[in-house]
Amino acid sequence: MRIILGKLNYADFMSPVTTTGMEFDIMTKDKKTQEPVLSECKVHEDQIDTGDLLKFFGKLCHERSNNKALKGAFFSTSGFNGTAQKNYHELSKEDKQVFKIYGNEAIVELLRESNVFVSSEELDRKIKQKIVYLLGERYLVFLSLTCM
Repeated sequence: MRIILGKLNYADFMSPVTTTGMEFDIMTKDKKTQEPVLSECKVHEDQIDTGDLLKFFGKLCHERSNNKALKGAFFSTSGFNGTAQKNYHELSKEDKQVFKIYGNEAIVELLRESNVFVSSEELDRKIKQKIVYLLGERYLVFLSLTCM
């Protein structure tokens, strides 16, 4: 998430960030506005439920009592269950301006915006430049080589 946020115009990363009895995964600042952003980043098998979302929102509201410029972002690669999504959508417009949630699809879109992932169209174009026969179904394969 630091890579994504860095490419999306954020800087001055700190992680983890601890305050009185609370911990946040990442704190960063918007390079242009200098607005601070606290982030929670989850990678779970199951979708995030309302409890985790409300816990983070409560911590964010507590921190905002001393800094109204503070914003929050909750990232979850497993997404959010229906109750958590409904709970988020019931928040006021003002609350949604300072608190954003990002499920897997939104994270992939951020990866594309930050040029970590290329668009599907660009991927198609690059593949078709090298291959002269028709393509069927495609699968993304990731290979990580480590040096010893």
